[in-house]
Amino acid sequence: MFRLPMLAGLMAVLISTTAAADQRALNRDWFFTDGEPVFLLHWPLKETEQGWRVVIDRPDGQVFFESYVADPGALLLLDNPNRRGPFTYYHDNGEVELEGRYNDRGAVTGEARFYWKNGNLREIRHYQPGGYEVIKAFHQDGSLSMEVLPDKGDQTLREKRYREDGSLVALIYTHPAEQGGLEDVRLTYDPQGNLLARSLANDRVQITEHFKNENLVRRVTSDRDGEWLLRERFDENGELKQRDRYLLPDYQLDGEQMFTTEDGERRVTHYRNGKRQSQ
Repeated sequence: MFRLPMLAGLMAVLISTTAAADQRALNRDWFFTDGEPVFLLHWPLKETEQGWRVVIDRPDGQVFFESYVADPGALLLLDNPNRRGPFTYYHDNGEVELEGRYNDRGAVTGEARFYWKNGNLREIRHYQPGGYEVIKAFHQDGSLSMEVLPDKGDQTLREKRYREDGSLVALIYTHPAEQGGLEDVRLTYDPQGNLLARSLANDRVQITEHFKNENLVRRVTSDRDGEWLLRERFDENGELKQRDRYLLPDYQLDGEQMFTTEDGERRVTHYRNGKRQSQ
């Protein structure tokens, strides 16, 4: 009555012994380990025209990574400087997660593509020695999420961001600032294409403006050194109705403050370092 369980146990031992001969256990950092494996490296490596092929599985046998190494005898076999040529990472459902190429120093170079677990393209990056730039990004349904645009006149570093329905979320660009230098601009829109917010940042100040029905309703201005902050509110006609200026980081009132009552009366006060000044 114990034959079937014993036979099943014997088969499991034979299978695990065979697997051990064809794989080596890796820890989370891809170093060889005698402990519980986090990953499994196919072993021995096989030489190809592109280099020594590397295949790494998850413990359940699902492939996790494929690429090549230059030196099969390297002490740090799977360290980045030893990697070469095309590489692919996989999601746990078998779909490709990331694919690209290593250069002769083991750094990712050129175009790399990221994918959602459903197989749709997620992001296209362009790698250079100093880092990478995202060229395009996509929502899970495959619709365009972000794209980098060619320079247009004085506008450079331009990009657009989209909702899943294709409506524009934001337009981002850099252009010359009025007082010299460069200014980063971000325009944010609602699904109907109406301007919701505008952010400006240059070497001196950072400004964020909010709009309602295309009318300016609120503005926050701060200096880039973090010394002061100005908050302004506007009525439906664009007239200033409230002004609060603070010294940072303690938010002490400083300078001219203004408030408009419900009756339309404008009240102005002056502060210095948090103390109200006599009129």
